Amino acid sequence: GGQSNLGPFVRAYCDGSDGNVWYWCMGFVQTILDLAMSVKNKSFTTFMPQTLSCDVVAQHAKSKGTLIKNSQIRTNPALIKKGDIILLKRANSEDWYHTGIVTNVTNDCFETIEGNTDVNGSNNGTGVFAKTRNFRNSILLFAGNSLGG
Repeated sequence: GGQSNLGPFVRAYCDGSDGNVWYWCMGFVQTILDLAMSVKNKSFTTFMPQTLSCDVVAQHAKSKGTLIKNSQIRTNPALIKKGDIILLKRANSEDWYHTGIVTNVTNDCFETIEGNTDVNGSNNGTGVFAKTRNFRNSILLFAGNSLGG
């Protein structure tokens, strides 16, 4: 109905919950990862904890040494591959607030598929959208190569 964080898909991504406090971008990403990895008879939880929190995933990747920083990406964009998990971070903080899956890498941009966004790129939108993110103009981090590996 055009409202954020409500409906059957949100409930599917958020283990049965929906409503204003249920930001579901990570639930969307982990649902896609779960489907993709099950084709390979693997579980996404072997490289990422099951959680709805971008902060938890970022901290986990950081502790495992798989978090690729924006400064590294700017120097070597080839570090990012299709299937990597993008994490958006607020400037000057440790607050990772949004996520998506890289679907293509072109020049200075990454094409992504993201849940809980909108045409303006909100982190609390009304649907799933294909987005283009410029890594030279944004603070982006990546949690390693998930789907490609």
